[in-house]
Amino acid sequence: NNPPVFTSQPTSASVNENSAGGTSVETVVATDADDDAIDYSLDSTSGAVFDIHATSGAITVADGATLDHEATSSYTATVTASDGTASATHDIRINVGDVAEPPAAPGAPNVSGASATSVSVTWTAPTNTGKPDINDYDVQYQASGASDWTDHGVTGTGTSTTISGLLAGTTYNVQVKAKNDEGESGWSPSGSGATNTAAAPTISSVTISSTPGYDADNDGTADTYVSGDTINVDVTFSEAVTVAGGNANVRMRLDLGADDTNRGNSRRTMTLASQRNSNTTLRFGYTVVATDEDTDGIWVQTATAANTQVVFLAGSATIASTANGTAANLTKSGLDTSGDDDHQVDGSRSADTTAPGFTRATVDGTTLVVTFNETLQGGRTKPASSIFTVTATASGTARTINGATTAVTISGAAVTATLMVT
Repeated sequence: NNPPVFTSQPTSASVNENSAGGTSVETVVATDADDDAIDYSLDSTSGAVFDIHATSGAITVADGATLDHEATSSYTATVTASDGTASATHDIRINVGDVAEPPAAPGAPNVSGASATSVSVTWTAPTNTGKPDINDYDVQYQASGASDWTDHGVTGTGTSTTISGLLAGTTYNVQVKAKNDEGESGWSPSGSGATNTAAAPTISSVTISSTPGYDADNDGTADTYVSGDTINVDVTFSEAVTVAGGNANVRMRLDLGADDTNRGNSRRTMTLASQRNSNTTLRFGYTVVATDEDTDGIWVQTATAANTQVVFLAGSATIASTANGTAANLTKSGLDTSGDDDHQVDGSRSADTTAPGFTRATVDGTTLVVTFNETLQGGRTKPASSIFTVTATASGTARTINGATTAVTISGAAVTATLMVT
């Protein structure tokens, strides 16, 4: 009996990893000089991964086998041909081809508000991480309803990130993509979540910031605005604000007149003059006219006794947070609803910019009386008589007399000083 013989049969073959069961690999055949029927088989190791047809010698991927290039890049299969009495063997090297194995896409990420301008994003790595393992993720986002996506940079294999620089109170869609050295997944389904609603800027204080220039009660402290004077009120917010729509359309209400239940008959409109203190403070101004009078002091009116709005917008004017655009809260409770004695108004007076003029001086013993051309304010702190020096000439001889240390007195247009006795 002559054994089967392998003549010029292939010594190598290739099949890609992850090929399905039944995928053709190669065919190896032998001949038998006695024309006996030949039966083909594989060694046990390769037989766990490949099948060989018993009569044709066709090698295929075994059902249920997993070919993994990264785990085993090749197999040496020993084919045995037997005629039932004698046999022969032939080795064939089967190379497992490497194919790109990117990861699958993650599921939709979880998106939740982290702040008024940011969202927190978390996701779970896909079950199929590909080969080799995932080494990076990409993240993209868009405002709900937008068509364009914006990339958000992430590095590494972490499964969470925070997207910042967003608009307050806005819903965003977020997608995630997994990557490894052999490729990348498609984008995940979108996860959606909204940034937190931004807190509105609030008014922290309302202050009369100007100082009167006239001392009406002659007590040494200026307490009255006169015609032409500007009354300023400062409104300070909890954060920097941006004003749009024109200063003339940003207004306050000044109560200038008798304090009574009728706010309308004493209301004056103040308009925005400037922004100060890094745009946290709005300064409003009103210029006193001749018909203005308020002997019990000015105060800032709110919309009504029950409605505490203190700043009013006309036309298209707006006041909003510089940081996030949220409209400011323009109310302030707890403001005074009666006048301030240190801020009275007498529009019948004009600002006096001319110094009193000297009229005459008389000396009677140790008393010096200096008279001016207008009534003087006597309520202020009086200087010592020593501010005066009198020079007298008798029989051609000049004599100097200094003022004493006692304070002068003021009455009407006259200043009385005491001279030193010599």
